[in-house]
Amino acid sequence: RMHPSLWCFASRVTTAAQTNHLFPHPSIHPSLAMMLWNRYKSLLTRHPLATKAVTASCLMSFSDAGCQAVERAMNRQIVLEMGPSISLQGGCPTNTGSSFSKEENERLTSSHDWVRTWHVALTGLTLSGPISHAWYASLERIAPQGMKFSIVAKMGLDAALFTPVAVAAYFVWRTVLEGRGYEGVKTKLETKWGSAVLASLSFWPAANVVNFGFVPV
Repeated sequence: RMHPSLWCFASRVTTAAQTNHLFPHPSIHPSLAMMLWNRYKSLLTRHPLATKAVTASCLMSFSDAGCQAVERAMNRQIVLEMGPSISLQGGCPTNTGSSFSKEENERLTSSHDWVRTWHVALTGLTLSGPISHAWYASLERIAPQGMKFSIVAKMGLDAALFTPVAVAAYFVWRTVLEGRGYEGVKTKLETKWGSAVLASLSFWPAANVVNFGFVPV
C-alpha cells in the first residue's frame, strides 16, 4: 500500500495521461505516461521499500520547493509593507534604505535554501518513505481488508499511534540533519510537535478513508 499523498499524486498523473491533459501536444502520446505508470507499479511490486523511499524523497523535495516559493512571496510582501527605514540624522528624517540588510533582503525574497531541500529529500528517503511502508504493511496484517470495521480500526490506529510518532520522528531527524543536537530537538518538539500533530489529524483521517477503502493493497 502507498501513502495517501503518493497514491493521489500517481492517480492524478494517470488520469491526466488518459484524458490527454498531461501531454496535450500531439507528438507526445498519452500511452507514454501509461507505460511509465505501469513501470512504476512494477517497481512497487518488485522493490516496494526502495521505490516508496525514492518516491517520498522526490515528492517531499517538490513540496519543499513549493513551500519556499510561497514563503519568498510572503516575505517580499512583508518587505514592501515595512518600507524603508527612517533615521533622525542631525535631527532631520533621513531615508536609510530597506529595514533589512542587503544580504538579509536577498535571503528572504530571492534565495532558494538548497540545504533545506536536501535535508527534506534525505528525510523522505531515509525516514518518511521507509516508516510509511512498514506501518501500512503492518496495519494491513492487523486489520486486513474485508474484516468488519477494518477501515475504522485502521483510521483509529493510524491517528493514535502512527501520526504522533511519525511527526516526532520527522522533527527529530530534520533537527539532527541541521546539526542542532539534543537541545535543538528538545526545543523543536516542545514548540512544534503538538500543533503539527493536530494539523495532521485535521487532514489525514479524511484522506485515509479513501486510502483504506479504495486503494488496492
